[in-house]
Amino acid sequence: QNKINICAIIINLFRIPKIRTDQSFGFGWRKAKRPSSSSSSSSYSMSESGASKFFSVVSDDILLEVFLLLPHRRYLIQCSTVCKRWFSLISHAEFNRRFIEYHERKRSSDRSYSLPYTLLLRASPNTHRPPICDILSKKSKSIHGQQSPSVGVYSHILPQNGIIRASVEDLVLLSRYPNKYCIYNPLTRQGLWLPVAPRGYCFKCGFVCEPNSSGYTSTNITDQYRFRVLHIAGFSNNWNNWNDYVFDGELFCSETGKWSKLVFSFPQRLAPNLKFVADFIASRGILYSLVEGVDDNQICVKGIVALDLSMDDTSEEDRNRCRFIHLPADFGRGWRARRGKVCFGMVRGQLRLSQLVKIVEEAVLKVWELDCNNNNDADWVLVHHARLKCTEETNTSVAAFHPYNGDVVFMLRDEEIYKFEIGEEKYKKVGEFRGLGLYCTKEKLPGSLRAFTLVYPSWPTPISKIP
Repeated sequence: QNKINICAIIINLFRIPKIRTDQSFGFGWRKAKRPSSSSSSSSYSMSESGASKFFSVVSDDILLEVFLLLPHRRYLIQCSTVCKRWFSLISHAEFNRRFIEYHERKRSSDRSYSLPYTLLLRASPNTHRPPICDILSKKSKSIHGQQSPSVGVYSHILPQNGIIRASVEDLVLLSRYPNKYCIYNPLTRQGLWLPVAPRGYCFKCGFVCEPNSSGYTSTNITDQYRFRVLHIAGFSNNWNNWNDYVFDGELFCSETGKWSKLVFSFPQRLAPNLKFVADFIASRGILYSLVEGVDDNQICVKGIVALDLSMDDTSEEDRNRCRFIHLPADFGRGWRARRGKVCFGMVRGQLRLSQLVKIVEEAVLKVWELDCNNNNDADWVLVHHARLKCTEETNTSVAAFHPYNGDVVFMLRDEEIYKFEIGEEKYKKVGEFRGLGLYCTKEKLPGSLRAFTLVYPSWPTPISKIP
């Protein structure tokens, strides 16, 4: 308890009004500003003097244990500027390894543990710089140095020459051309452009980031993660077997720094008349995508395809890498399964699927979660079934899931984003699209909307160099 109290003291010492942003460390950290009034200045000096006296008599072991409890590396960087002693303790490689292990262990064992997050909502995918609506959680604003709600934070953070294609943890995958990719950390502004993919055309792409089992014991932080980027150049019937759908592409591995040919396939009978594949989302080394086909002369969702990139075997064609996940039994088909009425995403690493069907002034919302813990068999569990009131003139759809709270979704109403608590029927406006008319209409927005979720670990994910 004493360590936690000391940790709170350290954090409060750095909660000082923001003057300007300094990017020298890759973070927007704040410089100190002393209060102007003499009485406030006196109390500030007394608290500062007391803190200095206290920390001067604390042993290194106690200080390290306190630093271990700080919630994010941002505070470590700030603490390291206090004095040479703190800098020496915090910059030690062994402490960095302990800090990461402690928070990863807490994250995996504590169900109530949640990380700061940001939602990036992209409008039209068919333009070079589509409108982005960014929604930052309260903790996320603190990490970014934001004390009040702001608009368009990430439109200034993301590189001007790249468009966002996918996200994992606190990383995004950007592309400049159809076969030129960059792995980028928006918080640290660290990026790595990959070698050009062999084939120029891009049907779909995605990427995963995983702990590197071979480098986990290393004191070098960059050795503890590996990245894999999937570039799909074609999607068609199998040229050898007309009973299969085939994803034909290349896989980039950070361990080798090279692209290698990789082919996925699954039987056509599982999703007849398949036409389109949605953008991928990732969890635990697996990419998931909605697949769409023709049903009653309408393009609608037919199921979900899962591509496993976590396997070390990179054989050219492997059926075990690809599996088809059927929709829930009580999922509405036909017009009810059009893209604007269906949303999928991750909540605490578990795949969720929603369907919002509007009838006159009422809408029915259903949310399912995929349960993969039963002997590797995937079963859908209905977690929410709610009725919502809405006007006939308003276009309403589910835009994204909350990454940690399973009872919260983000709703799109025309051009505005609302945070909705299911069951409580509480709405709170959290964002909106600006300048949307130049790219797409509000009627087409639900079908073209793409959500990217960023969650910020206590230690920002480093990006290793290409071998």
